[in-house]
Amino acid sequence: MAPPRTFRLFRSLADQDVARLLRAAARRKLARGELFVRFGGEVPGICLLVSGSVVLSLGRGNARRVFRVVGPGESFLEAPTISRDASPFEVRALSAAVVMTLPKRKIDAALKRSPRFALDLMSVLAERAMLGMRYLYGTTLSVKARLANHLCWVARAGDSGSWRVVLPATKTILAAQLGMKKESLSRALRALSDAGLIAMDGRRITILNRAALSRAAVNGA
Repeated sequence: MAPPRTFRLFRSLADQDVARLLRAAARRKLARGELFVRFGGEVPGICLLVSGSVVLSLGRGNARRVFRVVGPGESFLEAPTISRDASPFEVRALSAAVVMTLPKRKIDAALKRSPRFALDLMSVLAERAMLGMRYLYGTTLSVKARLANHLCWVARAGDSGSWRVVLPATKTILAAQLGMKKESLSRALRALSDAGLIAMDGRRITILNRAALSRAAVNGA
């Protein structure tokens, strides 16, 4: 379960301000597959994922496409909360999950009290904007380059200095996020592994050659 300080939004907030926000937060448990927010529906506020995982999808029905998988310690729906827009995503639980929602009025009050909180929120929004641009850029790439681009973006440095990625619950979700078939994703993973760029251990991927993987993200080679 993610502790409060795990969330980037709380990086610069004083302890009393974090406590004030959390006291006002609505806590909800989600069953696997349960719908949390409808596409085009009302946004309840900035959401913090305490445990489990949820998926943000664009569109409806067969046109729906995975945009982002959210894990514990991450927030979501920041932009439509600030802009007061309807939700651009459908939000659904990938597994049993716990979500805490910070109401809009409390976010507004925290922004007025703490310029550093505003800067942290701007940083999160900038990251979301970059994710959107990479998402759009990925649609112009080959399957292999699209996967390499994604791995470069989501990789995090491990304790030993190596770069690692933990895949979502299923390859089907990742394939949908990257706009490819599950079989194509498996072939691309195998190609990157055979080329010595990554090593796979179940859902965990270690990047063996980050420079070469970055090149593959551009030209697929």
